[in-house]
Amino acid sequence: MSIIFNRKFDGSPTPYYARVIITDIQNSDNSAVDIEHYFTCFLNSPVNISQDDVTTEFLHQGREFEFDINSEQISETLYDVTISVKAKDNNPFTIEMTDSLAIGFNSATGDPDLSSILDEYLKTMVITADGEPDITGYVNIRCAQAPDEALKNKSVDVNFTLSDTTTFSVMPSETQRQSLVAGSYSISAGTLISDDGNIQATVITTPNSVDIEVGKTADIALTFGQIERYSSLDFSVANIEALENETLQVTLSFSDTMMQPITFTTQIGKTTHFEKLPAGGTLSVAIAPVNKNNQQMTFAIADSTLENALCVVEVTSENVSIHQLPTDGFQTVTVVVDIANELDKAVEVRLISPEMSYVQAITLHNQRQPLAVKVKPGTYSVAIANFILDKTVYSVESQSTLTVDSQPVDLPVTVARGAHLVVRGFSAENLGMGGCATLQTDNEAAFTAARASSIFKYAGTGGDGNPNEFLETDVATINTLTLARKLEENLSSAVLPVMVSYTVQLSGGDVTELQSVDHLTHSFANFILTLQTLMAKKDAAHPVPGGVIVNPDMLGTCQQKNLPPDYAMPVRKPLQDALDHWKIDATIPEDITEDLTGYIRSVNWLVSEVGPDITFGWQINLWGVGKSEWVYGTENDIDVAQAAQETADYIKALQVYDGKYAPDFLAIDRYEADDLTQRAYINVYCYGPAEWAAYFEFCSLVSQHLALPVIPWQIPASRTPLTQDNVHAEFDNQHWGTAANYIFGDKALGSDVMNIHPVIRNFNFSEHGASTIAGYVGATPGDMYQRRGPFDVSAPACRDFALRGIVHMMFGGGTTLGMVLPTGATSDNVDLSWVQQKFSDYAADPVTFEDTIK
Repeated sequence: MSIIFNRKFDGSPTPYYARVIITDIQNSDNSAVDIEHYFTCFLNSPVNISQDDVTTEFLHQGREFEFDINSEQISETLYDVTISVKAKDNNPFTIEMTDSLAIGFNSATGDPDLSSILDEYLKTMVITADGEPDITGYVNIRCAQAPDEALKNKSVDVNFTLSDTTTFSVMPSETQRQSLVAGSYSISAGTLISDDGNIQATVITTPNSVDIEVGKTADIALTFGQIERYSSLDFSVANIEALENETLQVTLSFSDTMMQPITFTTQIGKTTHFEKLPAGGTLSVAIAPVNKNNQQMTFAIADSTLENALCVVEVTSENVSIHQLPTDGFQTVTVVVDIANELDKAVEVRLISPEMSYVQAITLHNQRQPLAVKVKPGTYSVAIANFILDKTVYSVESQSTLTVDSQPVDLPVTVARGAHLVVRGFSAENLGMGGCATLQTDNEAAFTAARASSIFKYAGTGGDGNPNEFLETDVATINTLTLARKLEENLSSAVLPVMVSYTVQLSGGDVTELQSVDHLTHSFANFILTLQTLMAKKDAAHPVPGGVIVNPDMLGTCQQKNLPPDYAMPVRKPLQDALDHWKIDATIPEDITEDLTGYIRSVNWLVSEVGPDITFGWQINLWGVGKSEWVYGTENDIDVAQAAQETADYIKALQVYDGKYAPDFLAIDRYEADDLTQRAYINVYCYGPAEWAAYFEFCSLVSQHLALPVIPWQIPASRTPLTQDNVHAEFDNQHWGTAANYIFGDKALGSDVMNIHPVIRNFNFSEHGASTIAGYVGATPGDMYQRRGPFDVSAPACRDFALRGIVHMMFGGGTTLGMVLPTGATSDNVDLSWVQQKFSDYAADPVTFEDTIK
């Protein structure tokens, strides 16, 4: 027996507000409803229902009633609401016909428009006595026979949409019975597609909407419309030596059809797949001539017949003709190599113009090396890539353009040794990835799924070096070590625990902390505790038991405040007092002076003295040059090259990486926030592809100037959602961003801004307190993605990170998405699956430190 009731609007609903009164509550046999403990009203709502929105009018003499409300958001415009009512004395009661329940619906912005849609949601309302409501009905889905033999083993996806979408897969000639939450659903179905994609049938749903009622069954029929027939194409170019490293422009033309030609670019060894080509007719392939080294390569490719099947076209050497071009008036170009230590290797020098390109391998010797052929007069772009040799990055610099006129010309090329990519404690073979640990119960499973190779956590209890106390135990370091060892067991691979430790906390910009002997003493002592805790876990399997990033924001603050290397500050006394606290008998070196340089040297020495087997590095910020907005490339601002040069020069001036106590790596911070959250865009840290490119160029140039391996640190692992993703109207707690699409690549987003979810794409920065960021990147994230012209995030940017001196990546932060959920986030709002899969896929095919030249 069910409970029936009436409902009516108390006044006419508006776009902003509606009040619904539930009356005449009784059993379906018209008897009174007896309640032993409580009764429950369940419904779907387009807006949140709070405690203040519900009132009851029970007229039982001398009785008081109370209610609990659970309103759970399950999509952008759908809430599951449960209202439970009971007597305060917990005694049984009977619902009288005069009793009522009133529910208010509030839409602060008029979106959704309550007056137009609320009736559909109220159909989901169910009342039960002393138990949870049965809110489900059923649907029989009957699918017709497949219209073609090639389609009979392919399933149809049928989508039932209330606010969220539920999808069922049904085979042709099959009938399925499925349950759904009661409500009014729209129905759609995907196209039935053969394995090769060349036979497709539209699916027709009858009806295209349905009311699912509790306990009842509705019928849906799936039939097939017109069959569409296509051809597909695999196009490839064989490994033709003359075309190595050349980009070919290819045009596909289709005779006997209305289809427009397709133009694309490709290279040797690459296969490009096309679908939905005409089912019949003739395919013609044209490749633009390649002019290289005074030769012209032309292509002749036989036409193919399209036959509603896969067509395979491979260009081989037999399709290529090479013609020698006249060279009258051409000039000699001589490459002049400047390299400190000659190498028995060669790099490719490329001169590029619309009319002719020249390519030649140049040996890495200090000598004049003329190009083998003379060069046609004109202006050329010069392209010479950095390279990796013996796990060391070498930077190659030359002028960006070269003009050849009536005289021979020299092209100076400078080759400089850069970062050695092997850093103790980290992988010696490839670029690894790790994340911030929150030490919550979900961390082990999440890090395992992401196949982490490091984890990091702030040492101590305050995340600031605990400057007001001596810690006796560093619980954060102990727990991080424990988690790292568990992950190693799960992954059967090394996981490095890295602690973030302060011997002075300048993140707030208060440089007077450099004068506090008491604070410096406590923080030195607590730093010693962290080092000792890590060293206690050294064993044969862990010769480097852990790592440390020291003093985030210190170098950036000192640079921003223009503190000179000889800036006076107490160093030796707080250091000695900290050593005495732990009864460490060590003599402080004489070159540790009472100034900023001496302080930095003291930290480096302390690691070598107390934690000699610990890998460590300092950290720098984008804003050390005064502000970080240079990353947007705005007019009248410094550019990425100047920011990197000034930052590197300051580090050199402070001698941070000089001497026998030199650190192992340099961490480079951006700002710990997911780009599409208030913390980021209001604080002017919202990046699109152009800004991320500038950030990683900064990393590359700093590494190059200092010849240091660098680790981007606290990088958000958040992505930009696509149209099919579930994006809330208020999406801040979903931790969307932009970095992961750029770093790992996202073919689904690709180069089309319309693939971005409209709630994100059209989000107006200025209307949400972020007019400053709007001035830099445009009014919306959609504008931001396109601000530098066409973008394409299909391919992962990380594939060239090793060539940039990047040896490891560390993702996330306390409230920023990384490999685990940020603090305060829940799996109901934040979906880790996409980025976890990206991390896992990357670990299976990492960026290696292998040689890039022969």
